[in-house]
Amino acid sequence: MLDPTGWVTLALAAIVGSTIGGVAGFGTGVIIIPAIAWVVGVKSTVPVLTVCMLLGNSARVWFSRDEIEWRVVSAFLLGAVPMTIVGATLYTHIEGRWLSRMMGAFMILAVPLRRGWRAPASPCGSVTSRSSGLSSASCRPSWAPSAPS
Repeated sequence: MLDPTGWVTLALAAIVGSTIGGVAGFGTGVIIIPAIAWVVGVKSTVPVLTVCMLLGNSARVWFSRDEIEWRVVSAFLLGAVPMTIVGATLYTHIEGRWLSRMMGAFMILAVPLRRGWRAPASPCGSVTSRSSGLSSASCRPSWAPSAPS
């Protein structure tokens, strides 16, 4: 069970992360990762963040359900589901010190990659969906493309 300081830390990180994520359209997970790692430990960070992001993203899906393009979802899932399984399998076998290094590298690279670098287009989005599935299971649980405006 978490002590009160841990709960307060997680609540504040969630509020700040959600606010920035709501304004910028991304970044909630990157902001919350250090707080979760500090409170529950590196090995538990990904499962805890996965549940949090699943709940938040499920709400987005529900509110935008009439605008979902199922062909795009199908193409994304084609690569994301198998690579999520691979990533989850790797995650269970990686030591905590390597997980913290991977998370740190991801956090350092997340914003520049998100703001400037774009993966080349590929049929069915296979490159993007595979890397997303792998990274979501091994580094960060949610890295979904931005909704078109």
